[in-house]
Amino acid sequence: METAPQGIREFYGGNKQYQKILGEYDGVNNTLDEVQQRVTCYRYELGNLLVQAKAQFRLVLEKVMEENIKVHKKLAEQKERESTLKAGLVAEAEKEKKKLEDYIAQLKSLQNVRETELSLCKLNSQSKKEEILLLHELIKKNRVQQI
Repeated sequence: METAPQGIREFYGGNKQYQKILGEYDGVNNTLDEVQQRVTCYRYELGNLLVQAKAQFRLVLEKVMEENIKVHKKLAEQKERESTLKAGLVAEAEKEKKKLEDYIAQLKSLQNVRETELSLCKLNSQSKKEEILLLHELIKKNRVQQI
């Protein structure tokens, strides 16, 4: 992990799976350094070619790791946006639910008022019927007395 660039080490350092990969990366780099040194002693031009190959290998692997970091960050950002969106939708749904509950409470209250009015009307109607019957009886008695 020591041979990897700082940004890559910081990102991957906290993850055990990636630490293993970075350890292997360091092992390959150290092995390539040793091979390059030994080959350079015998064949200078072949050693220089190995230096170029080693540099290209490092660049490719670092680019792959950097792209992986970008993808990981994009996924994290997307997850955050989705989470924020879901939280907003939940808040909106709860707000709508509260409105509907309030509306239902108003309707129930109105229903109670209507039922009370109906009961009063029935009582009033009943008392009027009784009053009519009473008046009818009085009129009958009055006629009977007049005769």
